[in-house]
Amino acid sequence: MAVAVGSIGGRSTHRASVPPMADLPTGTVTFLFTDIAGSTRLWERHPDAMRGALARHDALVRSAIEAHGGHVFKTVGDAFCAAFQTAPAAVAAALAAQRALAAEAWPAEAPIAVRVGIHTGAAEARDGDYVGTALNRVARLMGAGHGGQVLVSAAAWELVRDDLPDGVGLRDLGERRLKDLRRPERVFQLSGPGLAAEFPPLATLDARPHNLPVQVTSFVGRERETADLKRLLATARLVTLTGIGGTGKTRLALQAAADRVDDFADGVWFVDLAPLTDGVLVAPTTAAVLGVRDKPGRPIEATLVERLAGKSLLVVLDNCEHVVEASAALADRILRGAPAVRILATSREALAVAGEATLALAPLATPDPAAVAAGRADAAAALGQYEAVRLFVDRAVAVKADFAVTNANAPAVAGICHRLDGIPLAIELAAARVRMMTADEIHRRLGDRFRLLTGGARTVASRQQTLAAAIDWSHDLLEPAEQALFRRLAVFRGGWTMAAAEAVGAAGDVGEAGAGGPSWGDDVVAPWAVLDLLGRLVDKSLVVADEDGDETRYRYFETVLAYARDRLAAAGEVERARDRHLAWCLDFAQAAEPHLSAPDAPNWIGRLEREADNVRGALEWGLGAEDGARSERGVRLVLVIATWFPNWSDPQEWIRWTGAAATRAVGLDASLLALCWLWNGESYRRANDPQHARPILEQAAAMLESLGRERELSWALQNLGSLMCHNAAEYDAGRRLLERSVALKRRSAPAWDLAIVITNLGEAARTQGHFGAAISAYEEAVSLTESEIGLGEAKVWPLHNLGLVLLRTGAVARSRDLLTQALGVAHAYRLRDGVASSVAGLAGVAAADGDGVRAARLFGASDALRTTWSLSPWEPVDRRDHDHNQAIARALLAEDTWAAAHAEGLSLDPEQAVAYALGDLDPWSTRDG
Repeated sequence: MAVAVGSIGGRSTHRASVPPMADLPTGTVTFLFTDIAGSTRLWERHPDAMRGALARHDALVRSAIEAHGGHVFKTVGDAFCAAFQTAPAAVAAALAAQRALAAEAWPAEAPIAVRVGIHTGAAEARDGDYVGTALNRVARLMGAGHGGQVLVSAAAWELVRDDLPDGVGLRDLGERRLKDLRRPERVFQLSGPGLAAEFPPLATLDARPHNLPVQVTSFVGRERETADLKRLLATARLVTLTGIGGTGKTRLALQAAADRVDDFADGVWFVDLAPLTDGVLVAPTTAAVLGVRDKPGRPIEATLVERLAGKSLLVVLDNCEHVVEASAALADRILRGAPAVRILATSREALAVAGEATLALAPLATPDPAAVAAGRADAAAALGQYEAVRLFVDRAVAVKADFAVTNANAPAVAGICHRLDGIPLAIELAAARVRMMTADEIHRRLGDRFRLLTGGARTVASRQQTLAAAIDWSHDLLEPAEQALFRRLAVFRGGWTMAAAEAVGAAGDVGEAGAGGPSWGDDVVAPWAVLDLLGRLVDKSLVVADEDGDETRYRYFETVLAYARDRLAAAGEVERARDRHLAWCLDFAQAAEPHLSAPDAPNWIGRLEREADNVRGALEWGLGAEDGARSERGVRLVLVIATWFPNWSDPQEWIRWTGAAATRAVGLDASLLALCWLWNGESYRRANDPQHARPILEQAAAMLESLGRERELSWALQNLGSLMCHNAAEYDAGRRLLERSVALKRRSAPAWDLAIVITNLGEAARTQGHFGAAISAYEEAVSLTESEIGLGEAKVWPLHNLGLVLLRTGAVARSRDLLTQALGVAHAYRLRDGVASSVAGLAGVAAADGDGVRAARLFGASDALRTTWSLSPWEPVDRRDHDHNQAIARALLAEDTWAAAHAEGLSLDPEQAVAYALGDLDPWSTRDG
C-alpha cells in the first residue's frame, strides 16, 4: 500500500487540497490526474496572466470531471486528482476537458496545455483521500505525457476499449517503463476529433539510454529527501548519499536517477560496486558499464575520462563504502576531465572529494507510540502520515493481503516503527513476520531484544547498534542450525546454489573431485537438512531466492550480508568457511572442466559464468595466503578455469590472477609453476601485449620441455609461434614453432586441440596474404571439429577465419554460411570475442552483397559489442580485413546514410545484435520496406 500522491507536478503553492468528500468510489477505482505542462515556467515569467488563466482552467477541468460523475478528491497547485466509478466515464471526462481547453482563447503569454493520465486499480478511500499503489501509477503515467495529451494505462484500456464514443480511439504506444522503476506499463493515447494527434516521445525511462534495474517493490515515502536530492543534483556535480546500511540509499538513488533521466542526453548509468573485493576493480567495472574498453599500456581511468569528456550523463556509483578510496579517486578524475558528467554516489561515509555535496539519509519518520496509545479514535488514520508506518503496511500487505492498521493494533504498529528507529531494512524484516505473528506479538518480541542490545557499552556507532539490533532480532528467531548456515553462507559472492550451500555450510568434507577442504566436524548442520534450512531463511526474508533459468540462486541483501559476515567472524569460523568455499570452487571447476568439451558444454558454461564472482572471492583467498595447502588450491583453481574465465573477465584482471598464481607457485611442483607461466603469457597475448607475453611464454616453453609435458608444451609453442608470425621478420621462425606444435599434438591430443593450432597456422598464412595456404589450414581445422564438440573456441575460429578469407576471394555465399555458423556457436558458448567478430564478418558479407544499410548496421552492432564487453583491440590481420570490408560498405552509401544506419546498429543490445545478424530479427523491416 503506497502513500496518496502529495505533489504530482506544477506549482503546489496556489491552492490547498479540497475538503474531504463523501461517497468516494471504493474498491476498483479509475483515477484521472491532470496538471498544466510547464506551469512553473509560466508562473515565473507571467504571474499576472497565469492567475486569470488558472481560474478559467480550474473551471473547465472541474466541470468536465463532475459532468461525467467524477469526484475531485484533491487539488495540488494546478493539478487535479479525480476518482471515477468506471473507466469509460473517466475517458469521457478527459475528452471533454481537452476539447474545452483547446477551444479556449488563452492569453498569448499563458497558453494552457494540460496533460492527463488515466489508470484503474485497487485503492482505499480514507478521510477524503486515497491510499494505494494505483495512485503512484497514475501520477507517473500522467508525468510521462505532454500538454494536450491523454495517456491511458492497460488496466483502464481493458475496461474502455469496447465502450468508446464514435470517432474516438486509443493508440497503442507500446510497453514503457515509467519512472517508478517497477514493472513496465503498456500505454495508450486517446485520439479523436478535437484532440492533438502528434506529440514528442513520452518522458519515460525508454526515452534516454540507461541501465536502471526494474524494482520489485514500491517506492514508499522519502518525498522530502527526494526533493533535496534533486536540488543537490541540479547544483553539485558530485552528490553522495550517506547513512548506515539499510536506510534505503540505493533505492532513493535509483528513483532520483530515474526522475532525472531526461536531463542527460547520454543517459543515466548504474554501477553496482557491492560485489567488488578490490578497489582496483572500481575503474574497470565502471568502464564496463559505460562501454569503455581497456587499451593496452594505458590506465583504464585515463581511457574512461577521455571517453566521457564532452558527454552529458549521470553515473550512479552504488555501495562505495568498502572501496571508498578507489571510488573517490575515480570520481575526482571524472569530475576534472568530464565537465558535463555528474555523479551520484551511495556510501556509508562521504567520498571527501572537492566539490562534493552530501545528503545524510536519516531513518524514516515514526510516530510517538505514547500518543497513539493514548487511544484517540482516529489513531489508525493518523498513522498514515508517517513514512515508517506506510512502509510497514506496504510490506505487510505483500505477505498477508488482508493486513490493515486498526485502532486495536495501531499502538503496536507505532511501537514497532519507533523501536526500530525508522530504519527501512529493520521495518521490512519486522513486516515479513506478519505472516506468522500479530503486530502485538512482533512488538513484544522486539521490545525484549532491544533492551538486551542497549544494555551495555558498545564500541561502534549508535546507528550501527540499532541496525544490528534489528537483524539480531531476526537472527535470534533462528534455530542453532539455521544460525550456523546463515553465517556460513556469507562467504559467497554474487549468490549461490543449493548444492553450493550444502557443500560449504553443512557438516562433512568438501571435495569429491579431489579439491579437499576442512570438515566442520560434529556439526548442527546436517547435509540432508540444508534444503529445509535454506528454505526457512528465505521464508524469514533473510535470504532472497531468484529464478535463474532452470536453476534457483540465492543471495543476501547487502546489509544482511555484512551482518552475516560479522556473525561468521564472531563465531571464529572465517578461516574454515573460506577454506571450504575455496575447496568448493575448485571442486566445482574441476567437475565442470570435462563438460566444456562435451555436448552439454553451453549449459555448463552458463553455470560457470554465474559463479564468476565466487571464483574471484576464492582466488583472493587462495592466492593471498601464505599457507602452502591453501595457496596451492588457489594456484590449481587458476589453472582449472584458464579455458573459460578469460572470456568474461577484463584482460587486465586475468593478467593479475595468473601473475599472482605464478608468484604463489614458486616452491610448489615445477609443473604448476610452468603452467602458471604458460597462462600468464597467454593472458598478455590475449590482451595484445606481445612485449610482455613473449618472454614469459619462452620461459614456460623451456620449462615444459624440460619436464617432458608435451601437450602443454604444444600450447606454449602455438602461442609463441602465433606472436612471432605477426612480425614479418620472424614469420619463418614462428611458423616452425607452430609446425612443431602440430607435430606434438598429432601424437595424442584430441582433435579439437589439434584444430586450434592448425587454425593458428592458417592465421599465420593469412597474415602474409597467402590465402591458399590459409584456406587449406582452416578447411582441415573445420573438418577436425565437425564430428566432435570440443571447446567452443576450437569450432568458432576456423569457421570464422575461413569465412573471412573466402569473402576476400569472392566466395560470398559460402562465406555467409560459415560466418553464420561461427556466430551461432560463439553465441551458444558465450564467446564474446567470437560473437563480435562474427557479426563484423557478416557485415562484410552484406557489403559484398551490395546491401550498404545492413552492413552499416552490423558494423555498428559489432562496435557496440566490443565496447560493451571491453574486448581487446583487433589483432592486426583482423583489423586489416575489418577495415577493408568496412571501406567497401561505406562506398555504397552517402555519409549521412551510413552514419544513421551505423547508429541504429550501435543501439542494439547483444541479443538483438545476434538475432539481427542471424536474420531472426529486423527492427527496421517495416520502414525499409
